[in-house]
Amino acid sequence: MAKVVIITHTDLDGVVSAVVYHLSLMKNVIEDGNSISQDPEIGSDTIVHFTEPHSLNLVLKELEAQKQPPEKIVITDLGANRDTISDIIGYIKNLVGRSVIVEWYDHHKWDDSWISQLTNLENVKLFIETDTCAAGVVYRHVSVPELLSSCISNLVSATCAADVWRWDNLLAPLLYRVTMSPRGAKGDLERRRLFERFSRCEIWSDDWRDKLEEQMDRELKGYTDALKKKKVLPLEENGETTAVFILKEKGHPPTSFLANFLLRRTGADIAIIARVDGALSLRSRGEDVREIAVCLGGGGHPRASGAKIGLPFYYGFLRVILPFVYKRLLMKRVVERVKRCFDKTRRKHLG
Repeated sequence: MAKVVIITHTDLDGVVSAVVYHLSLMKNVIEDGNSISQDPEIGSDTIVHFTEPHSLNLVLKELEAQKQPPEKIVITDLGANRDTISDIIGYIKNLVGRSVIVEWYDHHKWDDSWISQLTNLENVKLFIETDTCAAGVVYRHVSVPELLSSCISNLVSATCAADVWRWDNLLAPLLYRVTMSPRGAKGDLERRRLFERFSRCEIWSDDWRDKLEEQMDRELKGYTDALKKKKVLPLEENGETTAVFILKEKGHPPTSFLANFLLRRTGADIAIIARVDGALSLRSRGEDVREIAVCLGGGGHPRASGAKIGLPFYYGFLRVILPFVYKRLLMKRVVERVKRCFDKTRRKHLG
């Protein structure tokens, strides 16, 4: 069993967060003049898991069930969600009870009660800082090899520029696009390749240019398609707050790009980007969408959050047999849930 298991998100920030922490573990090896192998995990006693926030509890469950757990578990760029936090705390409590050290680096907003429950556990360290990206949080608290410090600093800067929507690093829009990976096993394979390259400080490669051009072509077509398929809906009876909804399909631009494009073009207050599995991404120009996401069982940032809604079992059959009907039912369910949570959070603030 590996001594250290890094559990991280599937996006650019998650990959780079894992790279920075991994290099801190390899600091002495690299500074002694040894190079990192083509597969950085080989010989490093470290394993990296890529997952989504709503599945973090399942990864911890697997680790907790192992006869011999790792010495340390490091979680990066994964915020706690209301629907899973109880399970997560339970698994972590069992793991630290078996002398496992847990470190959690994140930049999403947390409820104070979640923080207090975890920090009260022995062998648990939380680093929750919302003023930067997750890679930036990790970089603040660990020490990377001096030989790689310049390129890793640039990599972290580009990652944060993209992740917190600042775009003040020229590499940010390029890396953000060429590192877009599909979900599932195929995507994990691409993320591991990125992990390997970034661990060797290969931040840019000429062979990414073709991929970048293809990505840009898909984005432009995707924006046109999205404008045709989007729907703008009122979230309250007076129509003061509106949401633009779209079911994200293959070929559409990255979620954040798509949401911001639709918000600008429609003038809506909130963008709801849904996927066919019920996963939602919420973006806004002023509303606190994290409160809506928390109500839905998710979490995130005030202007960018996510959640996953539960779907009845028969939706799975409809998705295969009658995809058009499935999409209509999914949209109706998503809108109803978001409206309900929006109304709930609005009433809470009104007293």
